[in-house]
Amino acid sequence: MAKTVVIVRRATPCLVMTALLVTGCGGGDDAATTTTTAITITAAPATTSTTLAEQGEILVGKGDAGPLVASLQFLLGCNGFEEIEYEGATEALVVDGIYGNVTGAFVAEAQQSLGFRPDAAGASGRLLLALGAACDRPRPVEMPPEQMTLAVEAYLDDGIRDRVSLVAAAGQTITVSAEQPLTLGVTAPSGTVVAAPAATTRVIVETDETGPYLIEATAPSEGRYRYTIEMPPHASALHLQSTGLDFVDFGDPVGTTLEVLVEVLGEPTADGGWTRDGACLNHREVTFGDDELVVVFTDAGAGIDGEPTFAAEGTEHFAAWRVRWPGGATSLPAELTTPSGLAAGDPASAVTAVYGDRVEVEGTTFSILDGIITGELVPAGDGSEDLVVGSMRSGAVLCPGSG
Repeated sequence: MAKTVVIVRRATPCLVMTALLVTGCGGGDDAATTTTTAITITAAPATTSTTLAEQGEILVGKGDAGPLVASLQFLLGCNGFEEIEYEGATEALVVDGIYGNVTGAFVAEAQQSLGFRPDAAGASGRLLLALGAACDRPRPVEMPPEQMTLAVEAYLDDGIRDRVSLVAAAGQTITVSAEQPLTLGVTAPSGTVVAAPAATTRVIVETDETGPYLIEATAPSEGRYRYTIEMPPHASALHLQSTGLDFVDFGDPVGTTLEVLVEVLGEPTADGGWTRDGACLNHREVTFGDDELVVVFTDAGAGIDGEPTFAAEGTEHFAAWRVRWPGGATSLPAELTTPSGLAAGDPASAVTAVYGDRVEVEGTTFSILDGIITGELVPAGDGSEDLVVGSMRSGAVLCPGSG
């Protein structure tokens, strides 16, 4: 007795069918086409039984979340499992790192298609290897800007490559760190191999190009592997804002603030420690570069003007910044600007051109309304009558004249 089962899925890439099911690969170069394959299954005689491949130990199942689930979901999509009929509705595969009912339905379909014994508990390493062997493209990942670190997990053996694609800008640093030795390699957007594959636990790449960098990992033996990708933002993304410095806000703890700024700008050049100077509130000033950027911390709940700072009394926190025009070479990796592009060293005309009626210029000082950024103007020094921005500052007033 024979029956025909019709399976409809995306045509590419081709799946290797094991046990009972063997299909051809259709669809040509058009990844958007679908293929309908009629498979005739002939019932075995009563004296024999059909044996499906055992899936092995389950790694992830319903209720699990994290980078390995995201890897599983990507591999399902890469193998053509992109839509499924679930409880009367068509559900699309979503790579969100959460193993829910819909992901479970896709796993069940993959188990059947690949010839594994059905297991509602979830997906095993053998299933991940089978999906990985048939996937011919890297999975795109994004770096959360507030974290600067991305965790990646994969189930690998010596014949399976885990490949991820991460967009970086020229001048950034990509660091790949593995918990166990892996063969790691990095390729630039142009195709240039910037880190040749080598057995290691750490690879550091200084980017020269802007675009997607391909990070590849292979393992010496079968198993579950985890590695992290670190990529601090380019220093040009660190804007001067009335609420802080883009990746850190006023009110953030001292340690968190310094950790982020060191990742972006490098080690500080000076740290004055906690002090009280005359009329100043208890504060700490940390300098980056040739005195261009100074970040200020306090444990006061209000400034000397009586206005509240950004945390409760007694809580050490980020309270102010000031930036100066260096007037020459700078050790900072990039110019610090406001989100609108105004920087120390710009002419006074640029202040009004950028901020329009939101700026007030009085003599040698200016203030940007709708915020608390203020600054001073100094002669250009080149014989012109124009003035340049000598400094800008924002945050709590901790000392007289500190802004």
